[in-house]
Amino acid sequence: MFDAPGFLLAEIWLFLLFAALVGLAAGWLMFGGGTAPARARPDEVTALNADLGRCRAMNSDKDERIRALGAEIDALRAAAVPETPAEARQK
Repeated sequence: MFDAPGFLLAEIWLFLLFAALVGLAAGWLMFGGGTAPARARPDEVTALNADLGRCRAMNSDKDERIRALGAEIDALRAAAVPETPAEARQK
C-alpha cells in the first residue's frame, strides 16, 4: 500500500504545507496580528526630552572626567613603551 514513491512525496509536501501554515499562524500571533503600533503623545514626548536634557547636563562633568582620565592613560602608556632597537641606534 505504501510502496509507491508518489505517496511519500505527497506526504512530504503535505507536512511541509502544514508546517508552513503553523509557522504563519504562530508568527501572526506573536507579532501582534496586524495591530497598529501605539503612538506617543506629544506632551509625553516633550516631558521625556526635557528629562533627557536634565540627565545629560547632570552627567556632563562625569563625562569630561572620564575623557580626561582616558587621555591621561594614553599618555602614560605612550611614555611606558620601551624604544625599539632601531630607535636606540638612531640616538
